[in-house]
Amino acid sequence: MTVHEFRPGPLHASRSYHLDGDALAWRIGTRSGRIALGDIVSLRLNLTPAASQFHSSCVITDRSGQRHAITEAHKPGVFRDAKKRTESFMAFTRALLTALPGANPAAALTIGPSRTDWITAVIVLVIIAAISIGGIAIMAVHGRIAWSALAFIGVLLAMAPGFWAMARSGGPKPLDAKAWLEAQAA
Repeated sequence: MTVHEFRPGPLHASRSYHLDGDALAWRIGTRSGRIALGDIVSLRLNLTPAASQFHSSCVITDRSGQRHAITEAHKPGVFRDAKKRTESFMAFTRALLTALPGANPAAALTIGPSRTDWITAVIVLVIIAAISIGGIAIMAVHGRIAWSALAFIGVLLAMAPGFWAMARSGGPKPLDAKAWLEAQAA
């Protein structure tokens, strides 16, 4: 049995997810429940590189509309850094993607950031570009360098690669679970 445990934030309860026969069993703090795999209508997998500041996630939606956001990030406390629990996250995800298509072939499987995350990344990149180009143009027109403005532009440009990776993905795309599992095994 593959169990994935994590705590999404210091003010959130610990969470645990695992497959239990033909159901997804979950525990959030003292609450627990089960979702029949046949009742899962969608699964969106968003994988990020290991060195990324962002964390991989798997969002599951059941027939009632309840969503479960499962992430590799474990944030144990306010003053402690988040740790990536990639190994258990990936093992759980592989087990779920192995079982779900057989239990509910109609479940919508997608991979990539959510449409909202993708649009936000594109907007942030446009703003970073506008501020950077505009700031440099203003300095050129006035013929002087504003070091504080250059430092601010530098900070914005340092953040751009994380948003670029998300924007470049194009948003969520259909996921072929069988092909993805085969690629993971290779």
